[in-house]
Amino acid sequence: VVKVRDVRVSAGRVRLRDLRGVGANHELEQVALRARMDSLDQPATLEGTVVYRAQPVAMQVVLGNPRAVHTGMATPLSFSLTSEPLEVSFDGQMDMRAGAISGVIRAAGPALRGMADWVGTPIGGGPGLAAFDVSGNLAFDGVASRFNDARFTVDAISGRGDFAIETGRLRPFLSGRVEIEALDLTPYLQPPAAAQVATAAAAGDPAAIAEVAQANGVNAEAAWAESPIALPGLKALDANLDLTIGGLTVQRMKIDRAVGAFVLLEGRMGATLSDLSLYGGRGRGRLELDASTPFVRFVQELDVDGVAAQGLLADAVGSVSYTHLAGDSQMTLP
Repeated sequence: VVKVRDVRVSAGRVRLRDLRGVGANHELEQVALRARMDSLDQPATLEGTVVYRAQPVAMQVVLGNPRAVHTGMATPLSFSLTSEPLEVSFDGQMDMRAGAISGVIRAAGPALRGMADWVGTPIGGGPGLAAFDVSGNLAFDGVASRFNDARFTVDAISGRGDFAIETGRLRPFLSGRVEIEALDLTPYLQPPAAAQVATAAAAGDPAAIAEVAQANGVNAEAAWAESPIALPGLKALDANLDLTIGGLTVQRMKIDRAVGAFVLLEGRMGATLSDLSLYGGRGRGRLELDASTPFVRFVQELDVDGVAAQGLLADAVGSVSYTHLAGDSQMTLP
């Protein structure tokens, strides 16, 4: 009978190297772990703490059938990681022969940007991308992590889908199908301080809007700034997604529903919108955004019909009254 009553590691250091040469190397410091196994046919446990990139991490791993390590069979596996940037829990099984795992996983944290920086895949600066929570059925084969029936929230954005993430590349690659209930892009297009303008606008107080806008340097009548627009987040990963958005808001503009394909490659983004519903009309469009160079290039094509002109112009311009307009319109851009 093989037994491991109480094996401890204290003040240790572990270096993890990617022998393929495509991933990052990692180092765990101040390793303090305790292992226990009563027999090869009873669960083995490993628990303790490590420090990864200056963040303490508490961990617990339970291997249901240690004999599977020798026989190459499948075994129940559960683990949890708890740190300030990220909490992860997993309950499933591991195929020891293939090195694959599958089961139910949940990951959450207070700041998506901070977590991405911590694990070595920075998104870049900017507003938003704070609290996040994702859960679903995970299948990992050593190359890609596939999520089925996944549910996620980021900031005020909620969605679901089936998607895969490959990390053995220069940049993570995201592919699959995603449905988002409602997406408000406004908080991601303005400085954080200008969010107060949105609050004042919701209260319907023009004087408060002007006061807050002036205090925060927001001037809707001013020309665009001449400084280059930086979008480092578009270079953090590559993606190929089928995307459905239940409602899209950009400042006052609203799209009731959008269905299309989204591609992101080396900082170049393309979105083909095959079905748009907005202001009572229907249409399609295409958006391209190239952030691979210091000067961002933006291209858009939009063709919609049956749009309520009064509502569209009122939301697009806001400060101008279009009460004298009535009826539907057809719009083509460019």
